[in-house]
Amino acid sequence: MNTELTAVSLNKTNSAGSDLLDPEQAAAYLNTSIRHIRRMRDECRIAYVKIGGKLRYRRRDLDDFVDANTHQAVSDPEPGVWQ
Repeated sequence: MNTELTAVSLNKTNSAGSDLLDPEQAAAYLNTSIRHIRRMRDECRIAYVKIGGKLRYRRRDLDDFVDANTHQAVSDPEPGVWQ
């Protein structure tokens, strides 16, 4: 995958101003593989939009996925206590 081309295409939106990403762009945005994006979609872990036969991912849905799966660091955990 050409990272320069992908980075440029992630910064652009289509003429309607939409933030819909194709699977390759979504994978690059999350720094993962296309296969992982497809698996998460099949497992209903990430939201997607189906337009005709095309699958697209909203950038805000991907951001929500990241937020929902972010675990905060604990500065001084108590011994023997799981967070």
